[in-house]
Amino acid sequence: MNWRSPVLWVVALACIGGISGVIAFVVIRNTGTASDTIDYDAQFCQPLVIAHRGASGYVPEHTLGAYALAVTMGSDYIEPDVVMTSDGHIIARHDNELGLTTDVAQRPEFATRYRTQTVDGTTVSGWFTEDFTLEEIKTLRSIERIPMIRPGNARMDDAFDVPTMQEIIDLAKGMEISERRRIGIYPEIKHATHFQQLGLAMEKPLVDILHRNGYIGPEAPVYIQSFEISNLKELKNLTDLRLIQLFSSRQQSQPFDQAVLGTTITFADMATAEGLREIATYAYAAGPDKVYIIPRDEDNRLGIPTSFVEDAHAAGLKVHPYTFRAENPYLPAEFQSEDPSPAALGDFMGELKAFLDTGIDGVFSDQPDVAFTPILSAPTSEISESTTQRQPDLCKQVVIAHRGASGYLPEHTLAAYALAVFMRADYIEPDLVMTKDGQLITRHDNELSLTTDVAKRREFAARHRNQTVDGIEITGWFTEDFTLEEIKTLRAVERIPTVRPGNARMDGTFTIATFQEVIDLVKSLQLSQKREIGIYPEIKHSTHFHSLGLPMERLVVDTLKNNGYYKFTDPVYIQSFEVSNLQDLKKYTDLKLLQLYARDKSLQPYDQEQLGSSLTFGDMATAEGLRNVAKYASAVGPDKSYIIPRDENNRLGEVTSFVEHAHAAGLKVHPYTFHAENSFLPAEFRSNGSPADFGDFSSEMRSFLATGIDGGFSEQPDISFSDVSSIPKLKYSDPRKKNQDLCNQVVIGHRGASGYVPEHTLGSYALAITMGADYVEPDLVMTKDGYLVARHENEISMTTDVAQHPEFESRHRTQLVDGQELTGWFTEDFTLEELKTLRAVERIPEIRPGNARMDGAFEIPTFQEIIDLVSSMQRSRSRVIGIYPEIKHSTHFQQLGLSMEWPVVITFFRNGYWRSRDPVYIQSFEVSNLKELSKITNLKLLQLYDEKSMQPYDQVVIGTNLTYGDMATAEGLKEVAKYATAVGPDKSYVIPRDENNRLGVVTSFVKDAHAVDLKVHPYTFRAENAFLPAEFQGKDPSPSAIGNFHEELKAYFTAGVDGLFSDQPDRAW
Repeated sequence: MNWRSPVLWVVALACIGGISGVIAFVVIRNTGTASDTIDYDAQFCQPLVIAHRGASGYVPEHTLGAYALAVTMGSDYIEPDVVMTSDGHIIARHDNELGLTTDVAQRPEFATRYRTQTVDGTTVSGWFTEDFTLEEIKTLRSIERIPMIRPGNARMDDAFDVPTMQEIIDLAKGMEISERRRIGIYPEIKHATHFQQLGLAMEKPLVDILHRNGYIGPEAPVYIQSFEISNLKELKNLTDLRLIQLFSSRQQSQPFDQAVLGTTITFADMATAEGLREIATYAYAAGPDKVYIIPRDEDNRLGIPTSFVEDAHAAGLKVHPYTFRAENPYLPAEFQSEDPSPAALGDFMGELKAFLDTGIDGVFSDQPDVAFTPILSAPTSEISESTTQRQPDLCKQVVIAHRGASGYLPEHTLAAYALAVFMRADYIEPDLVMTKDGQLITRHDNELSLTTDVAKRREFAARHRNQTVDGIEITGWFTEDFTLEEIKTLRAVERIPTVRPGNARMDGTFTIATFQEVIDLVKSLQLSQKREIGIYPEIKHSTHFHSLGLPMERLVVDTLKNNGYYKFTDPVYIQSFEVSNLQDLKKYTDLKLLQLYARDKSLQPYDQEQLGSSLTFGDMATAEGLRNVAKYASAVGPDKSYIIPRDENNRLGEVTSFVEHAHAAGLKVHPYTFHAENSFLPAEFRSNGSPADFGDFSSEMRSFLATGIDGGFSEQPDISFSDVSSIPKLKYSDPRKKNQDLCNQVVIGHRGASGYVPEHTLGSYALAITMGADYVEPDLVMTKDGYLVARHENEISMTTDVAQHPEFESRHRTQLVDGQELTGWFTEDFTLEELKTLRAVERIPEIRPGNARMDGAFEIPTFQEIIDLVSSMQRSRSRVIGIYPEIKHSTHFQQLGLSMEWPVVITFFRNGYWRSRDPVYIQSFEVSNLKELSKITNLKLLQLYDEKSMQPYDQVVIGTNLTYGDMATAEGLKEVAKYATAVGPDKSYVIPRDENNRLGVVTSFVKDAHAVDLKVHPYTFRAENAFLPAEFQGKDPSPSAIGNFHEELKAYFTAGVDGLFSDQPDRAW
């Protein structure tokens, strides 16, 4: 294949730790077809999926709802048919006649607009867009065009208005932010000559709208299509945007403009080799009806493929046939289901696969989610040369999370992998080694002392020994001397604590993961993240383990196959520094293989040294060496220095030809390892701080991306391209009964694991779960359009980047919340769509600077997304995980007409939570809402307590004199027990502090609460000095330093509490 690598576009995104840079790039790639046509769609998966009129198989066509659904289904492009209004506005309708797609016939005010006219030579009666102003069109509502085939869609009749072209563009651009990918637009100009004759030509207005919105040049994700010819030729002179010539199913008919001009050109003439060459003079692609490619026989079965695709490719044209639909009426006979109903779905994928095998470059489909299934999963034997580029890693530069998000958490832990996923890594990379009893586990090396606490384990002191591994003498403890059961008693530690002291805070928190556990994690997170997540294992020390009778290759392949990974198109790469094992793997798996290259080019792969070969990594990096590697591997993973070496001053030097030669051999290039810390960066990109401080990581990334690499291994995957079977018994948990909170002291992950990751983010909740939290606690507030989202407060300037969004500057205001005057930005002033454009930031960066490195990495999650996450992670963690929402500012939101109580209960009910034994608590500082909740749900309720002198705000509004202090007496607790299951006091209610900030004498609060059968879950336990009693603060005077957290916890557990809220749930055990 011929590869090219100019930069097309650059997205400016905020990086971690206050550093910002421009680091997302798209590479132009030649597809290797017969022509020399540049593939401007290299950023998308191939073949393209074009959502025909949106996801029109599920939602009425040409509505914002249909387009939005198509985007969430993964469509590369959305396709609006465009027509004109009488006042010159471009809108989306299948036709200019409105009777079939709107409720115009039910509008008496427009009865007189009904008329008959000729459109493209055909007599048509109805209501026409050219007779209506945009304002009038906007009073109409969309209806389903084919309700007898799509009755489900008809349930949404009148739900949507008629969108303008600008509204569609706005939707696409808005969703690009939350989807974190480009979304293409594929407008069809309908009835061009007809509208020109009316003085309402669409060509220039359409181009102007697209240009104004930044769609300029052939690289822009836009196609403009038409069944006519003259207007496409005119467009060729107006714009560099890509054009596509459509072909009618009536092959002997003429494009209407040609009939008007008096030529004899038919669509059949245009479909010949000569006709296609002519089209290539003005168009980039051809859009034929499917019959041009595979006609149907007299029995409505697929016949013999024609030469259309071959001829089009020879002329340099892409081929995007229309329209693929899943319902029986549209399918060939052999793919129809037995159900006679016209709405029944047949074997849609069977038809699609037949067309994909012809080499087409894209498909128009009404069901874009189904269309992706064969495109992403067709076996390689069914894929022709021009359609092999089908999966995300073949379509864009991929981010491989090196040992997980190991820049933020100890490497090769389930938590590091989970965090990487939430940072949008495409793949997670586990290094694999073997235990004595033949189990695959994840460690950087088979020597354990650098990454576990084995050296502190007296029971394993006798295992310390010397041996030779890959020709090097090593002293330590080795995985091959331990059973899995023994390995599971160890705990992970940070490998480079001097560079990553923040990670070392979590030493002893995590167990050693098995390969199966990693796969389980990935599969569960795929459910909540609604995207494919790849696995990228490295087989370590292959020859060494073979010599011990512990070969890994077959076991790795079998483990992957048992979990559904066995095809070339599956999101898996297997990597190794050795050669022979990859060559053997090639013989018994179709999974992608990657050859790693050691930093020192003079070194040999160890298997080659043992074989007596003279082959070095340097030899393998030559053009000839890369061609040999391509015989067994799909990709290469060189040290970065193979691509851009550093000079004597540790600065980046000249780019080598490695990428060019690898691409020429058909190999992807995924170099390693990109780190953000000064210790690892070239001199010119280092900051003035310590080795552990972040430098200008984005500039280094930019340099490598510009060379045309196809991805990279990074330990900070959130920065890199800013554009969890049997689970081990963790040290802080034990096998739990389903109602563990009835039997044990529970740990509630306060706002997630907010001591390590910015609070109220999916990353924080996931980390809390991997740390063994029994519950995760989201604070809930409401959006303007009635969605429950997780924020600490409704005022969001402290926890999001809203202040950096100029488009929301006017939302800044002052209001009373719970009787206090607050100034800022409030969730009730934003729609969910708008909130999804914001990114979470650390609330207390001066105390948690480590968290602030992740500013901008996460979006604002909805309550449903949190439930989805919990549900998926329960499967991989093989335990019940509870949800513990707090309803914030209940009276305030009620006064705004945005009451949260019923929505919370209904959301839980829809997800299977409604009984008192379900792992849920609903909490609030107010009283009235909890009393109301006790009448409408059996879920457990918890009364929160603020300062004793304060009143719950609802009581202030009602006019009572009830204070939290009153509620904390024996009599007060008795009243609370009438509607609540538990109480959540500030810690001071249980053990107050004295004037010297030391713990005082235990009160009777717990005893009094237990006397009326109330559980006691005090808040909030934090490990930093700033929050600890004086006697438990560490010697380091820094407020962010960790003190003797366990001693404080011990004091409260001794007082008899039933659980607690903690920002560091791993330490709470």
